[in-house]
Amino acid sequence: MERKDRIDAFGAASLVTFSLVLAFGQVIIKVGNEGFGPVFFAGLRSVISVAFLLGWPWGCASASSS
Repeated sequence: MERKDRIDAFGAASLVTFSLVLAFGQVIIKVGNEGFGPVFFAGLRSVISVAFLLGWPWGCASASSS
């Protein structure tokens, strides 16, 4: 792997996106706890996470074929 002294645009965008996803998750938890039971909401988040994980290989395959 090539050593880099500075962060490139992809790395910066990845870090910003990752921090936004974490922040969005915290907001969803706060809003969700007001309207749903904690166990139901944890299960719902798990189902949504599994859907994203199952879609990830499909997204990677379509991106690499382009």
